[in-house]
Formats: sequence, C-alpha cells, structure tokens
Amino acid sequence: VANAVPEGDQLDFKRDLYVKGEEFAADVVAFANTSGGAIIVGVEEKEGVAAALAPVELSDETNLRMQQWLASYTTPHIDPKIRAVHSEDRQRGAYIVNVLRSSRDPHAVTKNEGLRYYRRSGSRNRILSESEVADAYHARFSRLRQREGRLEVITT
Repeated sequence: VANAVPEGDQLDFKRDLYVKGEEFAADVVAFANTSGGAIIVGVEEKEGVAAALAPVELSDETNLRMQQWLASYTTPHIDPKIRAVHSEDRQRGAYIVNVLRSSRDPHAVTKNEGLRYYRRSGSRNRILSESEVADAYHARFSRLRQREGRLEVITT
C-alpha cells in the first residue's frame, strides 16, 4: 500500500470479501485464462491503485466457501492457492488468491446453465467473444497434440 502499487493484468485488489461465488469465479477464471496473477482481498483501491489496508475477517469457513465456489462455478475446475495473511488482530487480515496461468484454458464460469469465458484486460475482466473462445480451444487442443507427439517420440 505504501508503494501505491497499481492494479493490472496480474493484480486485483478487493476491499471486501466476495459475496457472490460467480463474481469470485469470474475473477479467478480471467487470471487463469490470461497470464495468471493475484487477487488480494482486504486492500482498498482508489483509481486502480492500492490506497489502504481494509482487513477482512479470516476464517476456515471463508476459505472453504471460496474453494467450493470454484468447484461449483468453474469448468474445467481451477484450484488456486488461497492464503490468509493475518494482521495484528489474528482474526482479521487479507486473503491472497494466487492464480497460475492455466494450460487447460479456456476456463469458463457456469452461469444460468450457460458458460461465460473471461480474460484479464488491464485492470478489468472482459467476456470473450465466440471467435476468441474458439481460438482458445484450438490452442488448447494444439498444445495437447504437441505433447502427445513428444511423448510418442520419447516412447518409441
């Protein structure tokens, strides 16, 4: 916070705990579909820059709820590392959600029996167009074919 770090392609600040699982899933999916990154829950931002610490309640239940949201709302499933960082008041602090760039992209958020695909664009998420989704699937299957080809060379 003291260094006025800006949000961007790989960093997002949230002042409050997520209330809706679909919103949390959309943020995680966007990072996994782009280049990875971190969501820090418990930091207030102003104009896209970290402005103040805003400690949130830390609990095993909250951590479990975030994991359950991802199991329910993401496909293919994403399992980022969620770490609690305690403040001086041991019951409050921040959550750091570390999302790796996925080799299984594109990931989607299930919404109303449909799928929404997100990517990170600067400090925001955006929904992918149909052609971008098709390109992402094409890239995934091309990577799989390349891996299979390398394995075949190794095993023969």
